[in-house]
Amino acid sequence: CKNAFYSDYYNDHFPLKNILASNLGVSVKNSGDSYRILVHNLMTTEPESGVKVGVYGYTQQLLVAATTNASGEAIVKIPVTDDPVFIMVEKNKQAAYINLNGGQSLSYSKFDTRGIRRQNGLQGFLYGERGVWRPGDTIFLTLIVEDKSGKLPDNHPATVELRNPKYKVVETKTVSKGKNGFYCFELTTSSEAETGMYNASARVGNATFTKSLRIENIKPNRLKVELNFPDSLLTSKNNKVEISSRWLSGGPASDFQAIIDASFKPQTTRFENYPRYHFDCPSRNFYPETKTVYDGKLDASGKATFNVELPDKKNATGMINVNFFSKVMERGGDFSVNQDQITYSPFETYVGIRPPEFPKGSDYLEVDTPVTFDVVTVNRKGSPVSAKDLEVSVYKLDWSWWYGSSGNSNLASYLNSHFNQRIYSEIINTPQGKGSFKLDLHYPAWGWYYAEISDPESGHSTGVRFYMDWPSYYNRDQREAPGDVSHLSMSTDKSSYLIGDTVNLTMDVPKNARLLVSIESGDTIIQSWQQATTQKETVVSFVATDKMVPNVYASVMVIQPYSQTINDLPIRLYGLANVLVKNPESILTPVINSPESIRPNSDYILKITEKQKRKMTYTIAVVDDGLLDLTNFKTPDPHSHFYAKEALSVRTWDDYDDVLGAFGGRILNTMAVGGDGSEEEDENGEKKANRFKPVVTFIGPFTLEAGAVNEHRLHMPNYIGSVRCMVVAADNNAYGNAWKTITVKQPLMVLATVPRVLGPGETMEMPVSVFAMEDFIREAKVTISTNNLLNLNNASKTVAFTKPGEQLAWFKIKVGENQGVATIRVEVQSGNEKALYDVEVSVRNPNPRITITEHHRLVPGSDSTYPVPSVGILNTRQLTMTVSGIYP
Repeated sequence: CKNAFYSDYYNDHFPLKNILASNLGVSVKNSGDSYRILVHNLMTTEPESGVKVGVYGYTQQLLVAATTNASGEAIVKIPVTDDPVFIMVEKNKQAAYINLNGGQSLSYSKFDTRGIRRQNGLQGFLYGERGVWRPGDTIFLTLIVEDKSGKLPDNHPATVELRNPKYKVVETKTVSKGKNGFYCFELTTSSEAETGMYNASARVGNATFTKSLRIENIKPNRLKVELNFPDSLLTSKNNKVEISSRWLSGGPASDFQAIIDASFKPQTTRFENYPRYHFDCPSRNFYPETKTVYDGKLDASGKATFNVELPDKKNATGMINVNFFSKVMERGGDFSVNQDQITYSPFETYVGIRPPEFPKGSDYLEVDTPVTFDVVTVNRKGSPVSAKDLEVSVYKLDWSWWYGSSGNSNLASYLNSHFNQRIYSEIINTPQGKGSFKLDLHYPAWGWYYAEISDPESGHSTGVRFYMDWPSYYNRDQREAPGDVSHLSMSTDKSSYLIGDTVNLTMDVPKNARLLVSIESGDTIIQSWQQATTQKETVVSFVATDKMVPNVYASVMVIQPYSQTINDLPIRLYGLANVLVKNPESILTPVINSPESIRPNSDYILKITEKQKRKMTYTIAVVDDGLLDLTNFKTPDPHSHFYAKEALSVRTWDDYDDVLGAFGGRILNTMAVGGDGSEEEDENGEKKANRFKPVVTFIGPFTLEAGAVNEHRLHMPNYIGSVRCMVVAADNNAYGNAWKTITVKQPLMVLATVPRVLGPGETMEMPVSVFAMEDFIREAKVTISTNNLLNLNNASKTVAFTKPGEQLAWFKIKVGENQGVATIRVEVQSGNEKALYDVEVSVRNPNPRITITEHHRLVPGSDSTYPVPSVGILNTRQLTMTVSGIYP
């Protein structure tokens, strides 16, 4: 066949383009299942009324039709399942088309449109009462659902699934209906449950909300351990850290031994106002390291201060994450731990680089066209600072699959051995923190390149790898303008607004143009209008409403008449401004009225009110601080979740880039995104000890009427330390939380330290800590009682106090020959004051199980007697007999 037979022949040899003769300029906005079509006259920018609008599917079937009104607007609703493909508009034999392909929508990659997204109009907040659980613990999960659309029925059920680390469903619970948006689930775990990261997913309608849960074999802290840092960042000049520790019941950890290890590893360097910039240096290798930064005793007040030895900055790629693991040891041998994280900033100034976007329809930069790399310099807080004599270098990289496959490590090794292939260098400055450089490569250059910028003064460097290739024949003839030129810069007069405030957007726009303004939130268009421009600096104003909380995006499109010659700007400019709107009425302030201190084994009353006497629904959790401190658990904060910045989901298309003879300023659209089991037995049928009964109380949800006071009577078990009472509240899109620490103590207290497991025949020395919290306690008698698995030589001792504090008493305990769960009760008494401490410990043989098998032949018509082998420990033997007609 001739070459002409193949369609590719024409595509490769003959440029083809459809041309329409039309004065219709079209823009389309999609929010959910709604499409808003605007049609204007290209020659005058006036709205076109009476235009027929048709929305079509893949088979060119008409899905819906409409006609524009006097404002040139038509709004149609199309179910997502209908999958619209293109829109056609017609008037007076003129037509225009809009391709609804997602990749053809206007790119907002230069604007910050990041944030949370709603699921079918719903948002959910899933929280637990703590950050870590032991196997056998009960997990209390609560889901708060926000339905601003009002589509969810009041009696709609919710289901939660709990999956183990192997992603196997281990429990499913359904709540038939919520209470003012609250769904509470009580999940149980087995004492033999796998440890690791579990996943809880809650489903309401078509929306799913997930949360990771950690189940580990942990023990609660008995000491409060805290690190105090001088600032939010560690620096070489500001590296002093203080450790403080105290008993949860209040007394200082006087003269206790403390060990603090710090691990250093690189983290991605980010600054909020520069989301598209790279601030890390791929050509450097920083190897993670761990070192002991403090090993010593605390003073009489339970405190110590030390300087952190920080890594050298010469190999730092950027910011460094520092994880502190602190361990404070009691005199009896037990210890409490804590983890803290902070960022170490090795540099005073940071350089950031932003590579240019790809041409439309391409995934690489093209040679024969100058490309601009934007550069910024900021201080460690992210504020712009001027810098001089920045060194720019661009290197040609040989193609190798391995340096791009394993992160920066291989790339750094490659770059450090191939830096002799530098193809471009320049010295630049960044006045007021901004600068740029241009790279102009020509055919036949192509391949991978690496651009690096270094600041000799601060020592920081940054770099980015990019790919350049030849433009295709078609693209060379249809060269498109750079994308930035069509972007509209706007500024707001405030950083945030309250409901009722007037928002003023200022922008420089051409005269005699038309503004198409749309205020958008998530996937909703709240309001829209058009206005003409009469001067270069134009102000767009609107009033902030409750529908704009927590933020909206002001989308502004500027269209100019086709025939204007006053400026050389594109026929269409567009921009986006994020506007933060706060509503004080969205914040609930629960108030917890409780005793500052309570005694173990006693009832106590919590009184719950709302500071502004507002109505609210809430849950209450009272949890041991020793459990919460293991993960630095923060009281759940629904307001921060529901009022976090929302992402923009509204998409926009238009045809202004396709107008011939006009500077359309087509931009790069390839990335159209904005910027209880204590009674269970083990596998051998033996009952297991429940060492640490968690001090956790969870109740709710309850509803507090406006101006009312709710009382709750709770019981505190036999526990000493401190608990945190946490209230999480919500009502009608308003949220809040409150917490209060309650000390659990009495004038005389006792704690004992025992091993995790004991073996038959072993002997242990058990330390008992006795605390006198008042001056009148001068002497206390300590008595130990156990079950028949343990034996004591001396069951009682007396300790003396000269002042309030802690005294140790040691008891020698002999383990018997039997296995099982040993119980120990420690009783201490001084006058009328008395305290108890109960603990369980498993007694088991550490040796493996022994199996003895014997074979015997039975003689017909006679009796046979066989002795049972005497092996193992008494009460652990098991006999199994099998009779078979076939001799093995």
